[in-house]
Amino acid sequence: MRLDIKRTIETKSLIESDKPWDRKAEIFFGHFVTISWIGLLLFICYLAWTVENRSYLLITITISLTIISIYGILVRDKLFTINATSDISTNKRLTKEVMKNIFQKNVFIDTGDIWTSCRRYKFVDTTNNRVTLIFHEDKVLFNAEFFARGQIQSPIHPIMYLFKFLKLKADIESSSKIVRT
Repeated sequence: MRLDIKRTIETKSLIESDKPWDRKAEIFFGHFVTISWIGLLLFICYLAWTVENRSYLLITITISLTIISIYGILVRDKLFTINATSDISTNKRLTKEVMKNIFQKNVFIDTGDIWTSCRRYKFVDTTNNRVTLIFHEDKVLFNAEFFARGQIQSPIHPIMYLFKFLKLKADIESSSKIVRT
């Protein structure tokens, strides 16, 4: 994935500079699967509501999964901002220390002001996640994505990454306050 850094920072959303046709097809298929998943959940909710003995547990579960999936679509490529120090090298050092605790299985590749990481594949594991960090002035921009088979983005996992982001943000901002003083 090649990012258009200027537009990515301006829009706070991952924007690829040149997408080949197969990447466009992956994105389209991923959106199609996600919308189909939400439609299936709503259909199950409708069926659970219309039967004579309503299953309120099933209705609650499907509505919850639908809301989580819609949240996943909305924040799929968004960058979350972490306030840090004005020194980029200090930000990288602080981030590296914190990332070891939160994303233990990921291997980070340092390409200057952008870090990307992928989780190491196991023999039978077909899932993958990608974490992107962009160091810009006094901020660290963060995005995490979870991919299933066929590199389809999961609509459910962004809520899990939101909790990881909040922990990462708290750790980095508390470490940067210590460094500033």
